[in-house]
Amino acid sequence: MSGADIINIAYVKFGFDAPVQAPGPAGLSRRIGECCIPPIRGDINYDDAVLIDIADMVYLVDYMFNQGPAPVCFDESDVNGSGGGILSIDDLVYLTDFMFNGDPPPVSCP
Repeated sequence: MSGADIINIAYVKFGFDAPVQAPGPAGLSRRIGECCIPPIRGDINYDDAVLIDIADMVYLVDYMFNQGPAPVCFDESDVNGSGGGILSIDDLVYLTDFMFNGDPPPVSCP
């Protein structure tokens, strides 16, 4: 079954009457039934950021070592593509090497 395009628009209220749309005029988009967004994995905190950033790494470390919230999409978080729905220290090392040592980017989404 192929996913259907949807747009999610969030509004934030800052203690006054006018809500502020976030993050921008286009909103966020995901496909229903899919969680790993091509071209590569790595959006671990699922914030729809265009680039993999330190927030993704912090989210993974928090989950693995501090009983933080589980990633929404384990396929997206399995940056080395080992599969099985299990995240390991290998994923963290792979992400660290990509971000700081110029190693290859996370593998493609399934």
